[in-house]
Amino acid sequence: MGLAGLDLNLLVVLEAVLEEQNVVQASLRVNLSPSATSHALARLRDTFGDSLLVKSGRGLVRTPRGDALMPRVKRALAEVEAVFREKRFDASSLVRAFRVAMTDHVQLVLLPAVDAILEAEAPGVDVFSSSPGPSKLPRLRAGEIDCAVRLAPPANDELSRVRLFDDELVVVVRRAHPAGRRWTLQEFASLRHVLVSPNGKPHGVVDRMLAPHGLRRRVTRIVPTSCEAAHLVAVTDAVATLPRRLVEVLGPKLGLVQGKTALSFPTFETAVIWHQRTDADLEHRWFRQVLVRAGATLERRRRRAS
Repeated sequence: MGLAGLDLNLLVVLEAVLEEQNVVQASLRVNLSPSATSHALARLRDTFGDSLLVKSGRGLVRTPRGDALMPRVKRALAEVEAVFREKRFDASSLVRAFRVAMTDHVQLVLLPAVDAILEAEAPGVDVFSSSPGPSKLPRLRAGEIDCAVRLAPPANDELSRVRLFDDELVVVVRRAHPAGRRWTLQEFASLRHVLVSPNGKPHGVVDRMLAPHGLRRRVTRIVPTSCEAAHLVAVTDAVATLPRRLVEVLGPKLGLVQGKTALSFPTFETAVIWHQRTDADLEHRWFRQVLVRAGATLERRRRRAS
């Protein structure tokens, strides 16, 4: 008989009657009436083709088949219970890797705070980061990545998200840039610009902000990552518009300074996103909370510095 034709609740009754060898005591244990327990025992006898328990004096004793079944039934029920019991883990003993899609600048800004938490609380946990790529949903859906850290995406029924930190764009140049650090919009547009464009498109947010003023800038270099742009600006007379948090980390090392223009760049939210398939998984929930705590660390540092 297949499982679809079995009432698995009978296993609970079977364990009780085999252990108690008494229908009344077994009924109290499984919270059934004695008559319902007797009826269940009759069904079990029919299913197994064996009496399982037979009369002996004033009580019942197990048949050889009943003796053989008892340890197996106990193991089976323990496995079934484990399936439905909430999984628990100790982060300090957790050994696994989490795969996270994130940009280079998020890696540079966020991962040191993540590493500090993991080193203190979960030294067996590794983080494997990769480029976000053009489409994260299929990778999240297939389980190729566990989560992604990126600009807060539009609403999606398959995805969940939690804010990590806010950031904003700033213009950077090398310290000895011949055009100085303050420009009119026309001067700013006339500078040589490095554009960060992972997909290679020759326009971005700066171009959209200049368009209402009737201005176009000259993009002389397109690079796929913010770190590459920062290093290029450090050795040329080009400018780049980069996330402030990245500039705060790399600026002092590369000799970069912030420039001033009339454009006012909006802040943007960076969030962790994940597929709903991992919503309830305790290990994933714990790791996402590590990311949230790391983002909160960045926010505290910003407030102290301001």
